[in-house]
Amino acid sequence: MINMLKKVKSLDNIDIGIVGGSNLKKQYEQLGEPDTKMFDWVFSENGLVGYKQDQKISETSIKDYLGEDSLKLVINKVLSYFSTLDIPDTKSQIFEINQIIDNSNRSYLTGSKC
Repeated sequence: MINMLKKVKSLDNIDIGIVGGSNLKKQYEQLGEPDTKMFDWVFSENGLVGYKQDQKISETSIKDYLGEDSLKLVINKVLSYFSTLDIPDTKSQIFEINQIIDNSNRSYLTGSKC
């Protein structure tokens, strides 16, 4: 795949980019930092943080988009729903606040331990 992208990159007037769910550091680890340098555009955290040639050009969050009050409503609704579930392991973290969104830990819903 990387070799194909290098061929595309060698064409005139072609920009290439990637979008990933992780932060930029994790994307570099996953692809190998030298290979990430070939991308003109890199979008981390599901597109909420954008880079053009290693320079951050934009950043937003679900909190910025929804606002504090709306985000609280969403979190309370999810927590209320979770309180109705029969969850076997209640000692682990089931909610994570990060840049992307407030992620519920799906391992409780699927039975997998990631």
